Amino acid sequence: MSSSPDTKKLAAFIAVVIVIAGAAFGVIMLMQPSVQPGGPEIGIATPDEATNISLNEIKAMETIEGFASFQNSYGNIRGQGNYSGIKVSYLLDELVGGMESNQILTINATDGYAVTFPYSKVYPNETIQAIQGDMILGYEYNGTEVPDWEDGYRIIFLTEDGYYSNEDANQTTPDEYFMGSAGPTCIRMVDTLKVETPEPTALTVEREEGTTEFSMSELKEMDTITGTGGYVKSSGTMEGPHTYTGITFETVLSATGLIPTNYTVEAMASDGYTTYYNTTQVEPGYFPGYDPETGDEIGTIACNLSLAWADEGGSLPSGVGPLRAVLINEDGNFTDGHFWNKDVVRLTLIEEVPD
Repeated sequence: MSSSPDTKKLAAFIAVVIVIAGAAFGVIMLMQPSVQPGGPEIGIATPDEATNISLNEIKAMETIEGFASFQNSYGNIRGQGNYSGIKVSYLLDELVGGMESNQILTINATDGYAVTFPYSKVYPNETIQAIQGDMILGYEYNGTEVPDWEDGYRIIFLTEDGYYSNEDANQTTPDEYFMGSAGPTCIRMVDTLKVETPEPTALTVEREEGTTEFSMSELKEMDTITGTGGYVKSSGTMEGPHTYTGITFETVLSATGLIPTNYTVEAMASDGYTTYYNTTQVEPGYFPGYDPETGDEIGTIACNLSLAWADEGGSLPSGVGPLRAVLINEDGNFTDGHFWNKDVVRLTLIEEVPD
């Protein structure tokens, strides 16, 4: 069966229309922005596990809303508006089993900014709760959700009066976590929430200007020293020589500020036992010395007064460490045993003012 010229022209026209329409549809499809199923995600991690949660999953949980604002470091009020979000404590409980009272929560933003909160801020007691209100992860601000809300996700505090002031932040935050004002803790563009167990304090240094705490990792990041030494007990018994690794008193004191010209250092053990060192014993480290073989007095020798954490490459035994005062020197000469304080946990710098 043959087709007429008109029929062929009509078929050709229809084919062209279909091709053009298909191409246009393809262009339209290519121009559509990609949409992430479930909305923007944030990560939540603990020392044992990690997971992600999307906006839609958050909205399907128990959410909260309210008016909030906060005070910045200049005393200005910022962030006024209506927020929708989820309590941070509830989010952690549901996804990773919550926090222990000795743990901290570090919240990271997409731009690298990070804020660390103690347990008491995330799980406030009745007194703190009455001041700071609920700590929430906001996903909506004045009707605009993430990702259109460019500052979201955001940490915000839903106080009863809708205003999280600098005084509120100061009253509800331990000194070591207080950032000077409320604003820095209302972190925007939140990317991850990480529950961590902080390393315990290995050494506390006290001086007139304030107190500084160091973990063992922080001490080991400083300039370390390795040397040989031993000591003579009051009974005359000799102990050593051993090779120790640690950090000098001078180094750790310098990490807390300028060292005065004249001073005494008190080293306190965990049981309260104290040993005192004067300026010349800390630097340059002059002590009475003894021959390592005979125990005979050899006069004043130069030592590095240090806090050791390793003996012959291994950790110090219980009751001796984790930190011990040691006197090490190039020749391995011995010193008096009463200077070798065990299990040192605190150094106190006492400045001496000349008469």
